[in-house]
Amino acid sequence: MLKRFLTPPIIFLLSLIVALVVTFYLPLYRVNNAIYQKLGWFLVLVGIILDFWAIQEFRKARTPLAENQKPATLVKSGPYAHSRNAIYLGYVLILVGFAAVAQSVTAFIGPIVLFLALNFITIPDEEQILSDEFGAEYLSYKEKVGRWFGTGR
Repeated sequence: MLKRFLTPPIIFLLSLIVALVVTFYLPLYRVNNAIYQKLGWFLVLVGIILDFWAIQEFRKARTPLAENQKPATLVKSGPYAHSRNAIYLGYVLILVGFAAVAQSVTAFIGPIVLFLALNFITIPDEEQILSDEFGAEYLSYKEKVGRWFGTGR
């Protein structure tokens, strides 16, 4: 039941809330540097663009985005040629960007929580579903494209 409620977008929003709360209520260490803010906004923008691009690839392939629906097609184009989890990579980039903009070390708790939840809970379940559904095609794709970025496994 809890896993069905904790969809990736919900995990993203909860991680963002955690980052905001700890930034304002537990600002253990702040960095005051305009370069970090500019880099942060750049990462937020890259994350948003990556998410929109990845979602567009799902739409072009006419396969559902929702993890509770059976995938119609294995999407391997666009950002998925470089990351098996392009939307999740976008989420992480957005939260890392916000942490840099906030200039608070404690704000990085948000993207860390997000990464851990996705990498160790969500993604393994999705990989099993894709493996069951697409078999050798998915295993070949998995060998060529990294879970987060780059090549293989």
